[in-house]
Amino acid sequence: MGTPDWVSKRLDLELLDLDPSQVAVVDRDGKIVWTNAAWRRFAVENGAEPGTTDEGQNYFAVMTGPLREPLMAFVDRSRTGGSPVECEYECSSPERERFFRMRIVPLGEDGLVIAHHLTREAPHPGVVFPPSAEHVDASGLIMMCMMCRRTARADRSAWDWIPSWVAHRPTQDVSHGLCPLCASSFVMQ
Repeated sequence: MGTPDWVSKRLDLELLDLDPSQVAVVDRDGKIVWTNAAWRRFAVENGAEPGTTDEGQNYFAVMTGPLREPLMAFVDRSRTGGSPVECEYECSSPERERFFRMRIVPLGEDGLVIAHHLTREAPHPGVVFPPSAEHVDASGLIMMCMMCRRTARADRSAWDWIPSWVAHRPTQDVSHGLCPLCASSFVMQ
C-alpha cells in the first residue's frame, strides 16, 4: 500500500519520520495511511499485536467504550474548527510512568495528522498494589482504565497501579473504562 498523493504533497514525510513523537496520518474515514518510525517502534516495544497499528487499519476502530466519545469529540472539533486540538493523557508501562500530549492537526477534507509526544517519563513512584479480590466486582469483572491502565477497586473507592496486570492480562474478564483523572484530561478547553 503506497502513501496517498495528498499526504506526500502536503507533508514532509522524511522530516516527520525523524520526529521522536509517534505520528500517524489518517484519512477522513480514520484509516491509517502513513506512520513514522517512532510510531512503529513504540508499537513493537509496547507489545502491539502485529498489523493492528499499521497502515490500512482504522485508527478510531480500536477506541471503544468511554474513551471513544471524547476522542471523537476532539477529532470533530479539529475538523470543524480547522485548527489543531491537544490533550494530555497517561499511558504507563509496567515499569515506567509515562505522560503524553496528543495533537490532532486537520488536513482540510483529506484527513488528520495525529501525534503523540512523550512529555514525562519516570519509574513508578510509591506503593505498588498486589492484585487482590478487592479489584473483582460482583459480576466477576476487573475494571481497568483504558488510558493509564490503573485498576479500579470493586467499590470504585480507588484506582490502583498493578504492574503485573499491565504486563500480563488478568485471568478474569477485564472491562475498560476511564478513571476520574484520565476522564478529566478530556475536558474541552
